[in-house]
Amino acid sequence: MDEASTRAAFSITPAVEGTLTFEDSQYVLRFTPSMPLEKSTLYTVRLDKSAKHPDNMNMEQDFVFQFVTKSRNRLALLESYPANGNKGVYATKPLFYFIFDKPLDTSNIRDEINVYNAAGTAISKTTRSVLINKLGTAYGDIYFELGEPLTAGNNYTVRLGSEAMDNTGVKLVDPIVINFTASAVTVTDKTIIENYETDGKYLYDATQSENDSLSSIVRSSTKKLFGSYAYKLKTIFKNASASAVYRINEPSITSETSKVFGLHVYGDMSGNELQLQFRSVTSETDVRYLKLCELNFMGWEFVEAKFTEMDNYQLTGIRIVRKNSVLSKSTEIYVDNLLQYDAPISGLDPHSIDQNISIYPNPVSDVLFVKTDENEVPLLQLYSLNGVLLKVANDKQIQVSEFEPGSYLLKVKTSKGVFGKVVMISK
Repeated sequence: MDEASTRAAFSITPAVEGTLTFEDSQYVLRFTPSMPLEKSTLYTVRLDKSAKHPDNMNMEQDFVFQFVTKSRNRLALLESYPANGNKGVYATKPLFYFIFDKPLDTSNIRDEINVYNAAGTAISKTTRSVLINKLGTAYGDIYFELGEPLTAGNNYTVRLGSEAMDNTGVKLVDPIVINFTASAVTVTDKTIIENYETDGKYLYDATQSENDSLSSIVRSSTKKLFGSYAYKLKTIFKNASASAVYRINEPSITSETSKVFGLHVYGDMSGNELQLQFRSVTSETDVRYLKLCELNFMGWEFVEAKFTEMDNYQLTGIRIVRKNSVLSKSTEIYVDNLLQYDAPISGLDPHSIDQNISIYPNPVSDVLFVKTDENEVPLLQLYSLNGVLLKVANDKQIQVSEFEPGSYLLKVKTSKGVFGKVVMISK
């Protein structure tokens, strides 16, 4: 075909930017879109009869065909560890895990996901650690470890390249950058109230659990952070609403007013919620749960939360509650050195707020408002309870409707300092 007339005769509706190329001695015309086509859209491709043969012969009639695109045009990253802004990645042995909406093309995914230090130098993966598509046919995933430890306190970046694709050739398209900070994780200057070195101090409690199976808690030396042992907790959930409780055989720890509890946890990316169970010393039926974290991390992290009840409560166990996540059907985690102390290690009491600052409504479903007695505009930062920065607004209000229901920490920065309050997002 004649290139000039054929290019002029070609059209696609709706309009799509792309490149026309001629192949096989001008017998084949190929159109390559610059970006993926829109989802679930009817396209009409037309080659007008004005297209000519090199001998100046026109086509007898227009050539037209139509097609409808599928409902998916990009590879989607569903979950990742680390998440953007994570400040608790275990420096000694960082683990990396990424879950996508479809099985991955294994030919290039190793090269499309890389970790870089602050100088922009790539850190090599441990070749034998790389695992791809271990979740079956519904999802795609890649897990890997690094060939060297990180430096606690330093910043790092994970880059997911645009050429990452699923096993049908659908690409990520838009590259993803994940920034995180390495951490020592271990906290050694606080009071240890349980070191998990003694076997049998906790037992799985079926009567307090709901819709679970094959649950267990055992002492283990496989993954430990301190001493010779940690405790390994396992469960499989049979229902969307489910939980597993592991009770202390002989409770002895009584919480004083507004004490902070910190725990070293080896996460499994299940997304389920880890809680401490407390029971009133005066009423057996008065049971409270303190959320420590959501298990949306892989490997060791340190988590903490403040128990604000004014009455005396005794620590009586650990509970895992199922949440809605790709891997939430089961949980397998390790815990080591449970601590109790006066103030959050972050230096911010998440339950303290300046008397002249009001945060409302709480619970909130849409917009959270902040009222101060100053004319200045505060800086608002919304965090998950395990320290991941989720959203920033330089305003007296912040939109929160895009986040899942649950507890979050709102930091308010003014000229007088930094104040914080736990807020509840509901739907």
